[in-house]
Amino acid sequence: MAVTRRVSLFTLLAVLGAMCVGAASADTPALNFSNYSTVQSGSFVVGWEFDVLSPVTVTGLGMFEYSGLSQQGHDVAIFDPSMNLVASTKVFSSDPLSGLFRFQALTTPVTLMPGSGYRIAGVALSEYYAYGVSTPPTGWTVDPRISYVGDRYAVGDTMAYPTLEYPTIAYGLFGPNMTLRDPDVVPEPALLQLPALLGLSGIAWWRRRRT
Repeated sequence: MAVTRRVSLFTLLAVLGAMCVGAASADTPALNFSNYSTVQSGSFVVGWEFDVLSPVTVTGLGMFEYSGLSQQGHDVAIFDPSMNLVASTKVFSSDPLSGLFRFQALTTPVTLMPGSGYRIAGVALSEYYAYGVSTPPTGWTVDPRISYVGDRYAVGDTMAYPTLEYPTIAYGLFGPNMTLRDPDVVPEPALLQLPALLGLSGIAWWRRRRT
């Protein structure tokens, strides 16, 4: 009976400790699709505008791959509603492929706060990017923490804030993508101490049982 009670106590402590630090959330693409209307190539900075509905952490940036990315890599960036650069990296053909995009993890993840008018952009160079016209691509999904607004682009082969849009394109240009997760939850100081306090209490209880 004593052994059973000790096991139960230690199990309870482990569960409470896990609750205090919180469960890690997985990184997921901001948007996904399984097919697309068509592809196009050219010297453009392609991208899209989105609103942030709840705080979300960007952990990586990605680029659409159709027939291989450029060996020199593609610059991808996020701009906040005030047009400030808040995250950037370069995506290469050797980066991990997830669905139709290759993703490069950010060295320092960036948390975006709720707001309207964020934009993500990727330098297409001479590679292909996907775009739709009036209906979403096949298998279209958008992370519920953001809201997709529409395509944005700039002309050129270096990173620039994408100010232009195609009036006849509702879904595109892809182009860039990002991986998201819930912001890290920092436990309150009292909660951080709880597992240790419970552990000390358990040790004291166990010692009393032996005497």
